[in-house]
Amino acid sequence: MAGALCVLMFCLEWLVLTLAFFLRYYAFMEGSRNGGKVQAEDPKGWTPPFHV
Repeated sequence: MAGALCVLMFCLEWLVLTLAFFLRYYAFMEGSRNGGKVQAEDPKGWTPPFHV
């Protein structure tokens, strides 16, 4: 039972990773078709996640 659960989790993890890769790749390719323009956020409203 535990072995089957491990195999199932392993397969689901790879499925999610593959899906995330293809979605990210698709978004990257769509961005390159639009001239490679990246929408910049307003730097005034941005705060760093932590202070050094």
